[in-house]
Amino acid sequence: MCDFRKHYIEYLGINSDDFEEGARIFYKEIRNMAYPGYFFYNMIISSYKAQTVITIHPEFSKRFTSEELVSLLKLDREDILQYLRNKFNDLQKGAFVSRMYRYSVTSDELMRSIDKEAVLFTKQMKPFFYKRFEKAGKEIADYHWKESQILFEKKRSFICCSDVEYFSMSHITNIIDNGGNIAVGTNSRYRVRGYGKATVIKAVEWCFKNSVVPVYLVDSANEPSIKLAESLGMTRKADEIVVGSERFGY
Repeated sequence: MCDFRKHYIEYLGINSDDFEEGARIFYKEIRNMAYPGYFFYNMIISSYKAQTVITIHPEFSKRFTSEELVSLLKLDREDILQYLRNKFNDLQKGAFVSRMYRYSVTSDELMRSIDKEAVLFTKQMKPFFYKRFEKAGKEIADYHWKESQILFEKKRSFICCSDVEYFSMSHITNIIDNGGNIAVGTNSRYRVRGYGKATVIKAVEWCFKNSVVPVYLVDSANEPSIKLAESLGMTRKADEIVVGSERFGY
C-alpha cells in the first residue's frame, strides 16, 4: 500500500526531531511540474499533527522577515490567504496565491467502477493531442507536444477517445518524493459523462503498479475537479495555501 503520510512529510521537508522540538518552518527547494509546463511551488502552508507548518524555498524566504513567517503560523487559512495576496499583489502573469486541496487514495479505496474505458496514450494519437490546442494555435501545440514526450515514453498518459474525437486525457506529470502528480483535462463537450474518471483511474492504477503515491492536487474553487476526485473514493489529505509561479524568482 502506498504511504501518503511518508511521502507528504518528505515533500514538505519536515524533520520530525526538529518538529518535536518546536520547529514549524522548514526550508526546501520545492519544485513541481504541472502539465503541460513548469510551476515552482515557492511556499506551501499546510498542517502536520494538527499544527500549521510552512515549507519554503530558501531564496524565496528572503521576501519575509523571520517575525513575519512566525506570525503567519498564528493565522487561520483565510487570513493567511488574504495576507499573502495583499503582499504579492504585484504577481506577474503565471504566478499565483491559491488555497489548494491535496487528494490521494489507497488501493482498497478506489472501488467504484464506471462504464467508460481509458487506454494508454501513444504518439500515434497525436491528432487528438493537437485538438486540445486548436484555439491556442499550432506553435503552442508544438511546444506542449515536445514538452510531453517524456510522459509518453514512460507510459504515464491515458486517453478516452473515439476514432475521430478525444473525450479526456490524464497524465502522471511528475514524481517527487515518490508522489505522482495526476493531471486531467476533459473535452468541454464531453464533461460529466465519466470520461475524466476513466482516465484518472488508469493514472491511479499506474501509480499503484509502480509503487508511487497517487496525488491529485486541485484548486479549492474547482468544484467539478473536486467532485471527480471524491466520486472515485479519493480523500482530502491536505488543505494548503500555495504561492507559486511559472518560474522561480518572479
